[in-house]
Amino acid sequence: CLAAATAILLAAPKAAVLGMVFLVAALLLGLPIALNATLALVRWIAPQVTSAVPHIAVMELRAGRARAVAIAATGAVAVFGSVAIEAAHGDLLGGLENAAHDMNAFTDEWVSPAGSYNLLKTTSFKPTQQAQLARLPGVRAVRLYRGGLLDIGERRVWVIAPPRKATPLLPASQIVEGNVARATAEVRGGGWMVVSQAIAEEHHLRIGDRFTLPTPIPTTFNVAAIATNIGWAPGAIVMNAEDYARAWGSSEASAYNVLLDPGVSQQQGRREIEHVLDPPTHPPTRTGLAVETAEQHAAQQRALSRQGLERLTQIATLILIAAVLAMAAAMGNMVWQRRPRLAKLKLEGFPRAELWRTILLESLLLLGVGCLSGAVFGLYGQQLLDRALANVINFPVVYSFGALVALWSLAVVTASAVAIVAIPGYLAAGVPPAVALQD
Repeated sequence: CLAAATAILLAAPKAAVLGMVFLVAALLLGLPIALNATLALVRWIAPQVTSAVPHIAVMELRAGRARAVAIAATGAVAVFGSVAIEAAHGDLLGGLENAAHDMNAFTDEWVSPAGSYNLLKTTSFKPTQQAQLARLPGVRAVRLYRGGLLDIGERRVWVIAPPRKATPLLPASQIVEGNVARATAEVRGGGWMVVSQAIAEEHHLRIGDRFTLPTPIPTTFNVAAIATNIGWAPGAIVMNAEDYARAWGSSEASAYNVLLDPGVSQQQGRREIEHVLDPPTHPPTRTGLAVETAEQHAAQQRALSRQGLERLTQIATLILIAAVLAMAAAMGNMVWQRRPRLAKLKLEGFPRAELWRTILLESLLLLGVGCLSGAVFGLYGQQLLDRALANVINFPVVYSFGALVALWSLAVVTASAVAIVAIPGYLAAGVPPAVALQD
């Protein structure tokens, strides 16, 4: 099963769901091996400890091996799911934050129609104030940015068209195929575009191929590079603003990109621009345009990404909570059913404190084996989910190794479940020795 999951990771990331099934199967099939190895290790260490606790714990777990494996499996699967989801969530969020940075790297200030609905800068307007803004002190240049949504088949594609002179013109971290420098030169020269991988695969496009976009004036472009969807699930296309105007048959802009002189802060530039957009006249004249710094716009995009992905964190947290409660309930029930056996050990002279420590050690061994195995396989699952996000859904992803997420999940589940089991364990350890004499 592990070999099959590895083959899917390397050769067929689109079958990531099947790969996760193989990983879970490998995890469950490997648990008995891990548990046996752990018990053998404890048994080897036990003679070095002046206490009967390790001996009794190993003996009790070996006696109830099937139930022990089942309890360990509960924690293993839960930690596996939580680690895989939360770690992949972090990688996806990192990729979206990179996309937000790239989409604001070519300007200092955005001036566009006001409204939270216009986060993608797709609302057009007549650029009648470009010259007035360009004359402001501290302003180096004012360029026209264009963008919109375009229906290509069943996809509502986000078209991004920075000014031809924008630097950087292309979102470098989002390019998955092609040379960034060469693609930048081609898109800057005109007649070329960058398309999302999902769009390219759907229309069988490769770098250098020609594709006619169904714009108001159908226009043919060459493919300069293949990119992620830049955070827009249906896909994205990047071209220069002049090509956009030609394909849409309109000189309207979606935003002004205002570049400031060196030494001029974005906040200072924003105040100057706001004075032009909403001058203190009577009656007041308003342009309907709003200004925000590149940092503010990027922060809005990041906040929207975090808000949209918050549900994944909630799911991962609920999985851990359910695992803790399920394992605590199962182990508490197992301990309570062993009261006659504990009473027999009391008849043989074992005190309550020693029996309680035995119960805690058993719980710690079960939880440790199960949760540690789940955490290790969860890190593998993270890689599968990352590949699926990048290759199937085409989202930007920052590949990482979520060791901290795994350690956190392992510690939380193990510590919480042991703490909960400690209470019924202590009560069960107080069973009267006479119970062992009952039929």
